[in-house]
Amino acid sequence: MKLQKLIIENIASIEKACIDFEYGPLGEDSIFLICGPTGAGKSTLLDAVCLALYNTTPRLKQAANERYLDESDSFSGTGEVSIDDSRMLMRRDSVSAQVELWFTDAAGDALRAVWSVARARNKAGGKIQKVVWTLSLQDGTPLTNKSTETRTEIERRIGLTFEQFCRTTLLAQGEFTKFLKSKEEEKSNILEKLTGTEIYSRISREIYVMKTEKEAELQELKAQTGGIVLLSDEELAALQAEQRQVTEETATLRTQLKQEQDLRKWMTDEQKLAHDLEETGKALQALTERVESEDYKRNKSLLDDWDRTADVRFQWTEQVALQQRIRTSEEELGQLKEKYRSLSVGLGKLERMQVQCREQWAACETYLSSVQEKVPVYESLQSLSALSDQIQHALQQSEDYRKEKAHKAEIHQKTLEVRQGATASYEQARKVAEEKQQEVAACRMQLEDLQVEELRQKKQEADARLDGWKKLREALSVRAEKEQAWLDVQKNRKTLQDDCRQQQQTVAQLKTQAEVCRKEKEEVQQVYDKQRMSCEDWAREARARLSKGDVCPVCGKEVGDDLKSEAHFVSLLEPVCALLEEKARRAEEVLTALARAEAEVRSLMRLEEMEAKKETIAKEAYSLAEKAVADMPLYATVKEADEVVSQVEQALSAQQEVCDRLEAQWKQAEEGQQRLNRLTKEREELATASEQWHRKVEEADKAVSRLETELRMLEEALSREALTVSQCVEKGETLIVFTPWQEAWKTDRENFITALKKETDRYVEQQTRREQLSHRVESLASQVEQVQSVRQSILSELPAWELETAETIPDGPCPEGLSGQWNTLNTSVLSVCHAIKTSQKLREEKRAGVEAFLVGHPEISREYLEKLAGLEVEKVNMARRTLQKLDNDLTSRRAEMERVGRELAQHRAQRPSETEGMTLAVVEETISRLEEQQTGKLARLGAIAQMLAHHEECLQRIRKVKEQIEVKQKEVDNWAGVAALFGSADGKKFRNIAQSYVLRQLLAGANHYLSRLTDRYRMECPPGGLTILLRDEYQGGVKRPTSTISGGESFLVSLALALGLSSLNRKSLSVDVLFIDEGFGTLDSDYLNTVMEALEKLHQIGGKKVGIISHVEALRERIATQIHVERVNHTLSRVEVVNTMGDMLI
Repeated sequence: MKLQKLIIENIASIEKACIDFEYGPLGEDSIFLICGPTGAGKSTLLDAVCLALYNTTPRLKQAANERYLDESDSFSGTGEVSIDDSRMLMRRDSVSAQVELWFTDAAGDALRAVWSVARARNKAGGKIQKVVWTLSLQDGTPLTNKSTETRTEIERRIGLTFEQFCRTTLLAQGEFTKFLKSKEEEKSNILEKLTGTEIYSRISREIYVMKTEKEAELQELKAQTGGIVLLSDEELAALQAEQRQVTEETATLRTQLKQEQDLRKWMTDEQKLAHDLEETGKALQALTERVESEDYKRNKSLLDDWDRTADVRFQWTEQVALQQRIRTSEEELGQLKEKYRSLSVGLGKLERMQVQCREQWAACETYLSSVQEKVPVYESLQSLSALSDQIQHALQQSEDYRKEKAHKAEIHQKTLEVRQGATASYEQARKVAEEKQQEVAACRMQLEDLQVEELRQKKQEADARLDGWKKLREALSVRAEKEQAWLDVQKNRKTLQDDCRQQQQTVAQLKTQAEVCRKEKEEVQQVYDKQRMSCEDWAREARARLSKGDVCPVCGKEVGDDLKSEAHFVSLLEPVCALLEEKARRAEEVLTALARAEAEVRSLMRLEEMEAKKETIAKEAYSLAEKAVADMPLYATVKEADEVVSQVEQALSAQQEVCDRLEAQWKQAEEGQQRLNRLTKEREELATASEQWHRKVEEADKAVSRLETELRMLEEALSREALTVSQCVEKGETLIVFTPWQEAWKTDRENFITALKKETDRYVEQQTRREQLSHRVESLASQVEQVQSVRQSILSELPAWELETAETIPDGPCPEGLSGQWNTLNTSVLSVCHAIKTSQKLREEKRAGVEAFLVGHPEISREYLEKLAGLEVEKVNMARRTLQKLDNDLTSRRAEMERVGRELAQHRAQRPSETEGMTLAVVEETISRLEEQQTGKLARLGAIAQMLAHHEECLQRIRKVKEQIEVKQKEVDNWAGVAALFGSADGKKFRNIAQSYVLRQLLAGANHYLSRLTDRYRMECPPGGLTILLRDEYQGGVKRPTSTISGGESFLVSLALALGLSSLNRKSLSVDVLFIDEGFGTLDSDYLNTVMEALEKLHQIGGKKVGIISHVEALRERIATQIHVERVNHTLSRVEVVNTMGDMLI
């Protein structure tokens, strides 16, 4: 991760600041100094970075998780505010605050994190709203919208949590100096904080808790077997014998019941077959009567004749259809004759129109020849019309100018009068405003005599004191309630404790015995686990790293020459395993007895725990109420009194009287202030009116000057329009070449232009009409010729129609599309004539076929054939289906009659024996009695089976519990082995092992940096321990404790440890800037130079920039690039980036 730019606005004491880590002095140098007086805000810079990335700061994170009541109502929300709320960092009296951090993540993406907060409506008195925290790309593309999403996305992209970021970015020297000189237990706690190894303590405690829980679960399983009850052998044998006897009796009853049920079924089937035979006979008789009826025979004969005459009926129908078609065609031909007459009239009209068009064309030619000398004037119509419009426009414009000139002159006179009136009003308003100012001054002096500010302060103090007494009275009442509740809970808990103590004495001896067995088992278990784990992979790896003279991190013994083989270690386990099994058996027996005893007191202990929780809650509630009373300032004045509540009530009454008196004085002051406000408003209104009159005078002056200018311009415009009229008249005379019309142009232009337009339009119209008539004449001649040709074609087919021509041609227009209508008529006539001839030929053929059939079948008359042909096919088919259905039903009923008779005979031949004299009712009664007996036997069998199943279920439960006990015992053994190596109630066992390895890696990294600071010392620690020793190379490699070195040397060693801690993180997950806080004051000049050189090389080694937070003056002289944080006043600081070798940047 690389920091690029930090922008701060209204955070703590810093109003505005912009720090560019990428460009400028901070981008060029590998080391820089952050300096300034104490409390100026140096740490605020680091807080701003943390706010943008994590919405919290190291100082807020260290604060207790407490809340307080927002009495000033400054924050939005429910009224309570956490003391670690990041909004606390907003600068006082500001309406908004923001931090903007530009950086690149572990993947190199350019990002921008923004943290901001603002007051409601951006007003100084508004409530501080919720934090807005977003992440986006530097091009503006948003990545998150919610705060929860922002935290997750930032941690994912830079790969560091807030704690890891603080641990690798800010190195506090005090922690490492304290770490060097502390005891082993304190050193473990500090190392846990610095390296984040607290997870191993948690794992160690969880292993211990898991082992304890598994042991408790094992004891509960063992206790479950005692509550399962089984049947005795005698009870089990008696039930099994009874089950066999009842089973045999049930089988006998089932056989008897089956016989009776078969008999009942035979009787029922016989009755059903007899009834079916009777019903079938009745249906067969009815069908036979219908088939033998006269209607059936008559319909049968008709269908036979219908089938015989199928072909001749078709010919008869076709003959009738052809005759109808011939009649239709003849009717259509009559309609076409009427159409022929109508079109013949149209032909006469067309010929008459041809003659008329020729006469109209001759008239147009005569007119165009007569007006030839006026044509040049006709062609100049547009130019003359434009000149006329221009003259008319100039005359109209002149008239408008004259009217506007008169109007402006009238306005000029009125404006002069308005100016005089405004000047007088202005003088009067100014005089009245001066008089009102004198009244305001007198009222203000009267109000100052009342000392309003002092009265306001006294009233506010009195109101605040009155509110304080009210709150104290309420707090005293709450404290009394909480105290009584606490006493009640204490009493209940004491009663439960006494009962529980009496019950616990009963099991005390068993617990002592169980503890002795447990310790013996754990001792043997530890020996066995150490030998067994030495054979595992991690033990072999650790043993492979050991050499002669080393100390084993597990057992703590020094390694000699006798490192045994793997098989040797395995053989050592056998005697220890046998002893462990014996101890486990004895411990199990004692624990089983203890579990039964403890089950009796567990319920009392649970009740006592519940009461303990209630007591803690009640005590905390009383403590809070007591603290709330003690924190009130007024409580100190009455806490020594005998009756505190009575004293508070008296003080409250007295303070209320003071507030009432001050309220009356304040109302008097408010009335004076209202009168002053009213007079001031009136004075301001008068001043505004005076100013308005003054502006009106100035506006009138400007209006008079503007009107005079406009009058001069209108006079000049009138002269220009007169010249335009004269020039247009002369141009028109030159265009009118027909002399008789020139005088009309001069005297009456409008009527002349109108008449000229009409004559020109007539000339153009006649020209167009001549061309149209010429084309019309040619078209009519062509149409007449075409129609005459079609008419001759029709007459060749029907010569008699030639006499159908109309004698006279009526007046009227010629119909449209006459040629097309004649063509359509010709086509229709030919088609109808052809259809009539064809139909007549086919009709004669069909008539011959019918006559031949009648001659060959004399039994069928012409009338009967016509009747058959007139029948509907659907009715014939329906009659055919009816007759067919009757035939089919008759055949089906006869077959069914035979089948039912055979089945009845066969059924009676299978009559069961011994059924003589038995009825169906007797059989039903016997079946009911046998079923009742069978139900009783089956119920008894079910009860016996249920008791046997319960017995078997209990056996299965015992087997299952024993299997669970075996599995749980293995889990207990496994967890006991792990707990022996790593588990402990305080979590120290695994933590110390892990911290020993982490400390070695930390010292290896620290020695890498320490070698660059001094060649005298190297740090070491013994295997499995946390003691740090210094090997003094100047004294022949002698090891000595860190408490024997000087303060400057301690700083060097602490700095090396801090740098070593930063090297434990992966490079891709670290920040490119490392901040080191204080500690340089203990170094002399030589050591200081050495440290500075090493820090400068740190950038070359790991690519890190180093920021030093210090007050040491020598560093200000040594480091060129500096960030100065200086106080401007008690609430504001200024941040400056300074390069002592160049200019200052803000």
